[in-house]
Amino acid sequence: MSKISRMKCENLHLGFLKWALGIHRKASNIGTWGETGRYPLIFQSIKLTLNYLKRIENLKDESFVYATFQEQRKLKPPWYCKLEPLLQIDDLYNKDHVTAAATNSKNPETSLGLEHDIKLNNRTKISNFLIHNGFAKIPKNLKSASKFSETSGLTLAKPIASKQFAPAKIFDCLLDFFRRCWTWEKSKSSKLSFYHAIKNDFACEIYLQEITNIDTRANLTKLRVSAHELSTEKGRYKNIPRDDRTCNWCTLTLNSPLIEDENHMLYKCDLYATSRKKLVNNITKHSTHNLTLTNTDDSFDFMTILSLTKQCVNGNNNGQEQLPSDPQSESQRHIRKEIANFINNCFERRSKFLTDSNLLRAF
Repeated sequence: MSKISRMKCENLHLGFLKWALGIHRKASNIGTWGETGRYPLIFQSIKLTLNYLKRIENLKDESFVYATFQEQRKLKPPWYCKLEPLLQIDDLYNKDHVTAAATNSKNPETSLGLEHDIKLNNRTKISNFLIHNGFAKIPKNLKSASKFSETSGLTLAKPIASKQFAPAKIFDCLLDFFRRCWTWEKSKSSKLSFYHAIKNDFACEIYLQEITNIDTRANLTKLRVSAHELSTEKGRYKNIPRDDRTCNWCTLTLNSPLIEDENHMLYKCDLYATSRKKLVNNITKHSTHNLTLTNTDDSFDFMTILSLTKQCVNGNNNGQEQLPSDPQSESQRHIRKEIANFINNCFERRSKFLTDSNLLRAF
């Protein structure tokens, strides 16, 4: 993943995406790809290359372009050697012609591999099989396939690869591999522990289209991908031990040095108590049960509703009616906007508090 992000084209791509999301350039690339659902540009280049290669292969034999490509394939220049591993992702590429043709036509009767026992009495079928797989032609005086192994003068050659491939199949395999790498990188990153808890699928988030206020949307993204200025993140760049990245408000007013992370801001800090109460009241209007924002095992559910996953505000279904699970429902859209406004208000109150604190220290 890091190698892809260092490519010049992808560096430019990530820079644009981060600018559009309103996060700084040092924000997580994993979070940037995941929030936008955008794959690195190299995959689009591979797709265009495979489609063009397939188009050349489908040209007529007398085509000059086709002949040139076949010559290049035999010479194996560096550009083709780099491309061939991609083509081999499709298992048909190294299969013999008969097996590849049978697979493409979905006819199992003609799907013969090299290991397949030759038990056919039809000499034509045997001859076609041998020719396509690099064997010598079957002699005319050979009347039964059982005598083939006893016949002298026939040398076995390595089966000729069909070199057939399906661009769509290769492309889907590459995208699936990238998604699995993305999930693994997200799970092992300590910086993205909060993001890993609320982000399940690699897809563009709904709130990016729904929330039109730029600052509100940007603050929500900052919180999700940990590109904010809370102490847990700001202290990371200053090499401050995690236990010392405490909340200024709680330390000053409550004499309680609690770590200021995403959960602390969302569920615990008294600085945002008013905004939190307002959020609960607004969301409860769309639910038949009382909502409490406590830091329990399902505490991430109210953030998860901002995602594409079809989860409800209260993840525990104890026979109670829940919010509509359709992320496109009017209730879900309203709740996403309420949560986004709540997070934006939290960042604004925190910024105002820190500004006032600095002014007091100046006096």
